[in-house]
Parts: sequence; C-alpha cells; structure tokens
Amino acid sequence: MFGAELYELLNFFKQVGLALSGASCFWGSAFLFKSYAAQRQGNAESGLIFESVARKLMCTFSIGFIVAFAGWFALWQIVPAFAHEGIRIVPTGVQSQNAFSLTLPVYIFWIGLTAIFLIKNLISTVSINSLKIFFIAQFLIVFGLISLYSWTGDVLGREQIFFYFHGFHSIFTLGTVLVLDFMFISAEKSLTLKRHIFPMAPLISKVIFVGLGLDFLSVTLIFGEAVDFSVRFFVAQTIVGILIINGVILSGPITRKMLSALETGTGKMPAKWNTIANICGTISIISWISITFIDFFENLTLGYSVIMTVYFSLIVVAFTLHAVFEKYFLRE
Repeated sequence: MFGAELYELLNFFKQVGLALSGASCFWGSAFLFKSYAAQRQGNAESGLIFESVARKLMCTFSIGFIVAFAGWFALWQIVPAFAHEGIRIVPTGVQSQNAFSLTLPVYIFWIGLTAIFLIKNLISTVSINSLKIFFIAQFLIVFGLISLYSWTGDVLGREQIFFYFHGFHSIFTLGTVLVLDFMFISAEKSLTLKRHIFPMAPLISKVIFVGLGLDFLSVTLIFGEAVDFSVRFFVAQTIVGILIINGVILSGPITRKMLSALETGTGKMPAKWNTIANICGTISIISWISITFIDFFENLTLGYSVIMTVYFSLIVVAFTLHAVFEKYFLRE
C-alpha cells in the first residue's frame, strides 16, 4: 500500500525496538552510576531513588526487546538502510546476508541472556550489581546489533563506517526520546522523583543533539554518491529542521522552567508552560518516529504535502491522547 512493503515495516519495528532497548540500558547505567555516587557521598536516600529509576527502565527495555525480537524473527534477513537526512546508500544483497550471518549468533545469545535475566528478576529482585552488569552487557550487545545491519567486509571503510553511525545513533536520539518520556510520566506524581530526574534534562538534551550530530557526520562520508533529492529527502529535511528548533526550546526555556518549578517546592510548571512542554515533547517523539519510519520505506508513493499532513495530524492526535491521559490518570 502506497509503495510500502511488509519487510520495510518489520525492519522499522526492529530498529525502534533496538533503539529503545539500547537507550534503556544506557540511561539505566547512568542512573546506577548516579546511585553509586550518591551512596559514596553518604546520601543513601538519593542513592535508592536513582536505583529505583534504573529499575523502572527494565520496563522500557523489555518492551524494546520484544519489539526488536519480533521484527527480527519475522524478517530473517537484513534489508536496505536509509539515512535520516533523506540521503541513502543501499547495501547489496551480499552485504546484507553477510551482516545477518555475522549477527545471528549474537541475536541468539542476546535472546537467551535476556530471557534468563528477566525470569530471574520475576522470581526475585536482582541485586544492583547484577543489574549494573546486565545493563552494560546489554548496551554493548544492542550497540553491536543496531550498528551491524550491513557488512561490507572492510571494517574501517567509508561505507561501513556510515552504516555503523547510521545504526547506533538511534539509541541516543529516538530511543532516548522514548525513555525520557517514560521517565517524565513516571515522575509526574512524585516530587521526589522530579527532583532527581529533572536536573538531568540538560544532559539528556545534549545526548540527543550529539546523536543527531553523529548521523550528520556519517553522511559526510557518503554524501556525493548517496544524495537523493526525492520526496523522502525533503520530508526528512523539514522534520530535522523542526527537531532542531524544538530541541532548542526544550533544552532552553522549558528546562529552565522545570528547574525553577523544583525551587518553588511544587515541581509543577505554570499551566501555559506545562502545555508548551507537552507539545514540544509530542513533537520530539513523533518527529523521531516519523524520520525513522521514512528511512525504511524506499518507494513511498505519497506526495510531500500528504506526508506532512499525516505527520502534523499524528502530532495533534498524540498530544490530545497525552492530554486526556494526563487529566484522568496523572493528575492528583
């Protein structure tokens, strides 16, 4: 339908799942490090709170794992990759098959390791040291899987490096945005959680911008041979521009308002700024999902105006659903 193929949809879900799993492990490790630092400083209460946030991220990790595994299991092959700027370089069938053969044992190991740990965690809560090792090991595995969707045989070749960067940057962009939204929703009713999560907002914003920068950097390696001035190119360029402006707003005035709200002792921003923050958060999530979606559909027959209409409609729908959810489930 509209030039989209089933395998492209499955590959999209696999990418989203890996990005969410990788980001969950990355930020889970970060919060465990914060927990360790707080404990060393004699602040046991903060240490336990940071640990609880890290444990909450097992939820997003599990969701990402299920989505990624389902997509991979249905695919059984690596498919062409497309860059987020609408600039593409397509791996050959041999490169894709080589990557699949190379990562097959890793996927099997990943599935087994994850299943054992999740079952163990269901039976009894795992120790903080076990969780720390799990997050680090999982991040390294997912980092490798999301990077190696095409294998040229030349470890440091320009084309192969492009594939590396184009794959793993999703952990720091799409995955981090999804994890951030989950953390903010989890902290909505808890001033204590807000006091520990909100101060990390500037760091999280920087990581997202670094992720976007890594993708731009990778494009410089293959720009001349891979530029594609198609509808997808112009859609991606438009959304990237929106993301940059939106990111500046989120990391600037909104972050300052969040931190100011903590100083008042309520943790709640004025209604106007809360609405603006929700709109910007919605734009961020829908934009990264949309760019990733566009990447995996080479032959979409929809025009620029149609795609952008769908994009803005999704933002409106997502914001409305979030507003309803916030009103009836998050407010005290």
